[in-house]
Amino acid sequence: MYDITQMSCLPVIQGKLAKLKGAVHLSNDTLSFELGFDSYFFECIRELPVLCQQKVPDSTLSDSIFNFEVFANTFKEQKNARLRMLLLKVLFQTFHRA
Repeated sequence: MYDITQMSCLPVIQGKLAKLKGAVHLSNDTLSFELGFDSYFFECIRELPVLCQQKVPDSTLSDSIFNFEVFANTFKEQKNARLRMLLLKVLFQTFHRA
């Protein structure tokens, strides 16, 4: 299973779905489950996007700026707008003072 945004395609979960017993729900064509504080929703696609077929170098995966950009894009594209605005306000206040 992959977390896909416009700038990244990263594996989220590997392994057997049996590990998620009790947390997995299926509704129409969407698989969902809760893991920690996150709720994941997966839709079936015929093939991986081109971005997912490209190998991301380990040096990029460990780069803190890349990771923040992936986080920000994920939040921007997938999370609740009200929470997004609150987080951006907190980040701005935190780093603007620095």
